[in-house]
Amino acid sequence: PPYAKMRYVAGDIARKVHAALAKAEYRSDITLAARYRELQLGRRVPTAEQIAWAKQTLAHPPEKSSKVNLSVIYARRVLGISNTPETVPAPVQLFRLGPVCVGSMPVEIFCEIGLDFRKRCPIRPAFLVSHAHASLGYLPTPRHFALGGYETWLGTNRLEPQASEELIAALLEMAAEVSHTRSGARGIPDRRCCAGARRFVGNGLADACGTGGAYDHCLASRHVDGECGQLR
Repeated sequence: PPYAKMRYVAGDIARKVHAALAKAEYRSDITLAARYRELQLGRRVPTAEQIAWAKQTLAHPPEKSSKVNLSVIYARRVLGISNTPETVPAPVQLFRLGPVCVGSMPVEIFCEIGLDFRKRCPIRPAFLVSHAHASLGYLPTPRHFALGGYETWLGTNRLEPQASEELIAALLEMAAEVSHTRSGARGIPDRRCCAGARRFVGNGLADACGTGGAYDHCLASRHVDGECGQLR
Protein backbone atom coordinates (compact mmCIF):
# COMPACT_ATOMS: atom_id res chain seq x y z
CA PRO A 1 0.00 0.00 0.00
CA PRO A 2 1.07 3.62 -0.46
CA TYR A 3 3.53 4.96 2.13
CA ALA A 4 3.79 1.56 3.84
CA LYS A 5 7.57 1.70 4.11
CA MET A 6 7.51 5.30 5.32
CA ARG A 7 4.97 4.43 8.03
CA TYR A 8 7.03 1.40 9.08
CA VAL A 9 10.21 3.47 9.46
CA ALA A 10 8.41 6.36 11.20
CA GLY A 11 6.69 4.00 13.62
CA ASP A 12 9.91 2.15 14.39
CA ILE A 13 11.77 5.39 15.15
CA ALA A 14 8.90 6.76 17.25
CA ARG A 15 8.75 3.62 19.39
CA LYS A 16 12.48 3.67 20.05
CA VAL A 17 12.50 7.37 20.91
CA HIS A 18 9.56 6.91 23.26
CA ALA A 19 11.32 4.00 24.98
CA ALA A 20 14.52 6.04 25.34
CA LEU A 21 12.65 8.96 26.91
CA ALA A 22 11.61 6.72 29.79
CA LYS A 23 15.30 6.34 30.65
CA ALA A 24 16.22 10.00 30.14
CA GLU A 25 18.08 11.76 32.93
CA TYR A 26 16.96 15.35 33.50
CA ARG A 27 19.58 17.77 34.87
CA SER A 28 19.78 21.50 35.53
CA ASP A 29 23.52 21.77 36.25
CA ILE A 30 25.02 21.45 32.77
CA THR A 31 27.07 24.16 31.07
CA LEU A 32 26.57 25.27 27.49
CA ALA A 33 28.89 26.41 24.73
CA ALA A 34 28.54 27.27 21.05
CA ARG A 35 30.59 28.13 17.99
CA TYR A 36 29.61 29.44 14.57
CA ARG A 37 31.63 29.97 11.40
CA GLU A 38 30.99 30.78 7.77
CA LEU A 39 33.30 28.98 5.38
CA GLN A 40 33.77 30.02 1.77
CA LEU A 41 33.48 26.84 -0.28
CA GLY A 42 34.11 26.52 -3.98
CA ARG A 43 31.24 25.66 -6.30
CA ARG A 44 31.51 23.11 -9.04
CA VAL A 45 31.73 24.84 -12.40
CA PRO A 46 29.99 23.30 -15.44
CA THR A 47 32.25 22.50 -18.36
CA ALA A 48 31.67 23.95 -21.80
CA GLU A 49 30.41 20.53 -22.93
CA GLN A 50 27.91 20.37 -20.08
CA ILE A 51 26.60 23.85 -20.83
CA ALA A 52 26.26 23.01 -24.53
CA TRP A 53 24.37 19.81 -23.64
CA ALA A 54 22.04 21.71 -21.32
CA LYS A 55 21.20 24.32 -23.95
CA GLN A 56 20.63 21.65 -26.57
CA THR A 57 18.39 19.66 -24.25
CA LEU A 58 16.23 22.65 -23.38
CA ALA A 59 16.08 23.82 -27.02
CA HIS A 60 14.72 20.43 -28.11
CA PRO A 61 12.85 19.00 -25.12
CA PRO A 62 11.28 15.55 -25.43
CA GLU A 63 7.56 15.19 -25.96
CA LYS A 64 5.42 15.63 -22.88
CA SER A 65 4.96 12.51 -20.85
CA SER A 66 3.49 11.45 -17.52
CA LYS A 67 7.01 10.48 -16.45
CA VAL A 68 9.51 12.93 -15.00
CA ASN A 69 12.27 13.80 -17.47
CA LEU A 70 15.56 14.00 -15.60
CA SER A 71 17.44 15.39 -18.60
CA VAL A 72 15.36 18.56 -18.63
CA ILE A 73 15.59 18.94 -14.85
CA TYR A 74 19.37 18.63 -14.79
CA ALA A 75 19.81 20.80 -17.86
CA ARG A 76 18.06 23.62 -16.01
CA ARG A 77 20.20 23.02 -12.94
CA VAL A 78 23.43 23.09 -14.97
CA LEU A 79 22.54 26.42 -16.56
CA GLY A 80 21.48 27.80 -13.20
CA ILE A 81 24.81 26.86 -11.62
CA SER A 82 26.74 28.35 -14.54
CA ASN A 83 25.44 31.81 -13.58
CA THR A 84 26.35 31.70 -9.89
CA PRO A 85 29.49 32.91 -8.04
CA GLU A 86 32.47 30.57 -7.83
CA THR A 87 32.27 30.43 -4.03
CA VAL A 88 29.36 30.16 -1.61
CA PRO A 89 29.15 30.93 2.13
CA ALA A 90 28.62 27.75 4.12
CA PRO A 91 27.49 28.28 7.73
CA VAL A 92 28.56 25.64 10.24
CA GLN A 93 27.49 25.65 13.87
CA LEU A 94 28.28 23.55 16.90
CA PHE A 95 26.68 23.29 20.32
CA ARG A 96 27.93 21.60 23.46
CA LEU A 97 25.04 20.74 25.77
CA GLY A 98 26.79 19.47 28.86
CA PRO A 99 28.56 16.28 27.75
CA VAL A 100 26.78 16.13 24.35
CA CYS A 101 27.99 17.67 21.09
CA VAL A 102 25.70 18.69 18.20
CA GLY A 103 27.32 19.82 14.95
CA SER A 104 25.53 21.13 11.87
CA MET A 105 26.17 21.53 8.15
CA PRO A 106 24.15 23.37 5.44
CA VAL A 107 24.00 20.32 3.18
CA GLU A 108 22.47 16.84 2.96
CA ILE A 109 25.33 14.72 4.21
CA PHE A 110 26.24 11.13 3.56
CA CYS A 111 25.83 8.76 6.51
CA GLU A 112 29.58 8.18 6.29
CA ILE A 113 30.23 11.84 7.14
CA GLY A 114 28.01 11.72 10.22
CA LEU A 115 29.72 8.57 11.47
CA ASP A 116 33.15 10.10 10.84
CA PHE A 117 32.23 13.16 12.91
CA ARG A 118 30.93 11.01 15.74
CA LYS A 119 34.13 8.94 15.73
CA ARG A 120 36.58 11.86 15.64
CA CYS A 121 34.75 14.39 17.79
CA PRO A 122 36.54 15.04 21.12
CA ILE A 123 33.15 15.31 22.85
CA ARG A 124 30.98 12.20 23.02
CA PRO A 125 28.22 11.41 22.42
CA ALA A 126 28.15 13.52 19.27
CA PHE A 127 25.88 13.70 16.26
CA LEU A 128 25.56 15.75 13.13
CA VAL A 129 22.62 17.70 11.71
CA SER A 130 22.13 18.40 8.01
CA HIS A 131 20.23 21.18 6.17
CA ALA A 132 20.95 23.63 9.00
CA HIS A 133 20.91 27.37 8.14
CA ALA A 134 20.95 26.64 4.39
CA SER A 135 20.43 23.88 1.85
CA LEU A 136 23.40 23.61 -0.52
CA GLY A 137 22.63 20.21 -2.02
CA TYR A 138 24.01 16.73 -1.45
CA LEU A 139 27.46 16.37 0.08
CA PRO A 140 29.32 13.20 -0.96
CA THR A 141 32.77 12.40 0.37
CA PRO A 142 35.66 12.89 -2.09
CA ARG A 143 35.94 9.17 -2.81
CA HIS A 144 32.30 8.95 -3.86
CA PHE A 145 32.89 11.19 -6.88
CA ALA A 146 34.94 8.40 -8.40
CA LEU A 147 32.24 5.84 -7.57
CA GLY A 148 29.47 7.92 -9.16
CA GLY A 149 25.78 7.94 -8.30
CA TYR A 150 23.14 10.65 -8.62
CA GLU A 151 24.35 12.31 -5.41
CA THR A 152 27.51 13.33 -7.28
CA TRP A 153 25.76 14.63 -10.39
CA LEU A 154 26.21 18.33 -11.08
CA GLY A 155 22.92 19.85 -9.97
CA THR A 156 22.37 17.38 -7.14
CA ASN A 157 25.79 18.28 -5.79
CA ARG A 158 26.99 21.85 -6.21
CA LEU A 159 30.10 22.07 -4.02
CA GLU A 160 33.73 21.20 -4.68
CA PRO A 161 34.66 17.53 -4.11
CA GLN A 162 36.73 18.36 -1.00
CA ALA A 163 33.90 20.28 0.68
CA SER A 164 33.04 17.52 3.16
CA GLU A 165 36.61 17.44 4.45
CA GLU A 166 36.67 21.23 4.90
CA LEU A 167 33.37 21.21 6.79
CA ILE A 168 34.40 18.32 9.04
CA ALA A 169 37.74 19.97 9.80
CA ALA A 170 36.01 23.20 10.84
CA LEU A 171 33.54 21.39 13.10
CA LEU A 172 36.30 19.36 14.77
CA GLU A 173 38.24 22.56 15.49
CA MET A 174 35.13 24.11 17.00
CA ALA A 175 34.48 20.97 19.06
CA ALA A 176 38.03 21.08 20.40
CA GLU A 177 37.49 24.69 21.47
CA VAL A 178 34.28 24.02 23.41
CA SER A 179 35.60 20.79 24.91
CA HIS A 180 37.79 22.97 27.15
CA THR A 181 34.89 25.08 28.45
CA ARG A 182 33.03 22.51 30.50
CA SER A 183 33.82 24.06 33.86
CA GLY A 184 32.30 27.33 35.04
CA ALA A 185 29.14 28.76 36.50
CA ARG A 186 26.09 26.56 36.30
CA GLY A 187 24.03 27.07 33.18
CA ILE A 188 26.20 29.91 31.84
CA PRO A 189 27.05 29.43 28.15
CA ASP A 190 30.37 30.09 26.51
CA ARG A 191 29.73 33.25 24.47
CA ARG A 192 32.25 33.03 21.65
CA CYS A 193 30.07 32.80 18.58
CA CYS A 194 30.11 34.54 15.20
CA ALA A 195 27.90 37.55 14.58
CA GLY A 196 26.75 36.24 11.21
CA ALA A 197 24.57 33.47 12.64
CA ARG A 198 21.34 35.43 12.64
CA ARG A 199 20.98 35.90 8.89
CA PHE A 200 21.04 32.16 8.29
CA VAL A 201 18.50 31.26 10.99
CA GLY A 202 15.50 31.81 8.71
CA ASN A 203 15.99 28.51 6.88
CA GLY A 204 14.13 26.14 9.20
CA LEU A 205 15.20 22.84 7.69
CA ALA A 206 17.13 20.49 9.94
CA ASP A 207 17.37 16.74 10.09
CA ALA A 208 19.74 14.24 11.61
CA CYS A 209 21.85 12.11 9.31
CA GLY A 210 24.18 9.28 9.99
CA THR A 211 24.03 9.14 13.75
CA GLY A 212 20.37 9.06 14.69
CA GLY A 213 18.25 11.56 16.61
CA ALA A 214 16.84 14.86 15.41
CA TYR A 215 17.39 18.51 16.21
CA ASP A 216 15.33 21.56 15.38
CA HIS A 217 17.89 24.23 14.57
CA CYS A 218 15.26 26.89 15.22
CA LEU A 219 16.58 26.63 18.77
CA ALA A 220 19.25 28.94 17.43
CA SER A 221 16.70 31.56 16.39
CA ARG A 222 15.39 31.74 19.94
CA HIS A 223 18.77 32.02 21.61
CA VAL A 224 21.17 33.80 19.25
CA ASP A 225 21.75 37.49 19.82
CA GLY A 226 21.98 39.16 16.40
CA GLU A 227 24.94 41.46 17.08
CA CYS A 228 27.45 39.29 18.86
CA GLY A 229 25.93 35.87 18.20
CA GLN A 230 26.09 35.01 21.89
CA LEU A 231 23.78 32.51 23.49
CA ARG A 232 21.38 34.13 25.90
